[in-house]
Amino acid sequence: TLATLFAADYGEAAEHGTAVHAAYAAIEWADAETLARLPPAFRPAFARPDEAASVWRERAYELFADGDWETGQFDRVVFRGEGAERTAVIYDFKTNARREGESVERFEARLSATYAGQLRRYRRALAALTGLTPARIETVLLLENTGSAVKTA
Repeated sequence: TLATLFAADYGEAAEHGTAVHAAYAAIEWADAETLARLPPAFRPAFARPDEAASVWRERAYELFADGDWETGQFDRVVFRGEGAERTAVIYDFKTNARREGESVERFEARLSATYAGQLRRYRRALAALTGLTPARIETVLLLENTGSAVKTA
């Protein structure tokens, strides 16, 4: 919103978000020491799975879908398995602040609702780009403020 954009601390918050994204993008797969420093809910996004796996970090895309040109960027996508068993999890980092008096549960619900459309677009884009069916793609918000991982529909 315009109120957010012109808030006194918007620049600080935007810089913080950029720094957090850069720090996470620098991690392909985390070693044990790095994993120990991450919030427990974030560890699955950064721990290398035992099975065949690959990762996209800060991967931009462009897609023409439903008559519209879409430009986006995946924060992190972890692919597991091969062939018909291949799955993906789209992780989207959020550095939003909790509102005064807002519980963790309400914060998680608010951000899940706020970003639901964005994550649906990401799922659709990843399916189009990789050939995976949307059912084989999970979406998860990683909330830096609370150290939570919130699966979205």
